[in-house]
Amino acid sequence: MATLDDFLLLVCFKGELPPESEDFNPAHWGLLARATHALGDAEEKSEATSLLTGEGIEPDDKLVYKLLSKWREELFGVRQLVDQVGAR
Repeated sequence: MATLDDFLLLVCFKGELPPESEDFNPAHWGLLARATHALGDAEEKSEATSLLTGEGIEPDDKLVYKLLSKWREELFGVRQLVDQVGAR
């Protein structure tokens, strides 16, 4: 099963987030909050939900799982079961 750590590692390899949080724009924060909602533990998910709803952004767990699957395929040339896990 995919974890938030998996996401954070791959997002760095892909260059989808700046290395320093001071350089984040609203889209970066939204992506990180969605990933935290999809992959974080109960406390992290609760915090992400508050952030997302406060900004008027809908959680999109399927998007996060699709991104992980796509990035893994691009980086490693293999397709993971993340699509099936995320579809639940």
